[in-house]
Amino acid sequence: MNDNTVPLAFGDNVRVKETADMLHEGIAGLEAVVHGFTTPSVTGMEPIGALQDDFALNVYVTSLQKDYWLDPSNIELISRPETMEIKVAGKTIRVTQKDGVYKEEIIEERPWWRFW
Repeated sequence: MNDNTVPLAFGDNVRVKETADMLHEGIAGLEAVVHGFTTPSVTGMEPIGALQDDFALNVYVTSLQKDYWLDPSNIELISRPETMEIKVAGKTIRVTQKDGVYKEEIIEERPWWRFW
């Protein structure tokens, strides 16, 4: 999917490559975070630039506070976070990756006044 031969995944830190479409959009060279993926033929979303396959990644460019749908060939991996926390339906889930193996744990919510 990308030149790095490592599939890009949720939470990956990436950089938008300098292609004609990315330069025109003003996002070439900017850093972003992968937030998801889709199959454009099913969802009807329109990515920036051409797609090599029926697959697009959603990247969030923090400096612009905006997300974009791109072909994976238009982005390159900078790093993978070793640990990230995701809040879903009121529960916080910590995802840890060591040696390519993911471990998920649900973090119990405590009232602000409870220290133990």
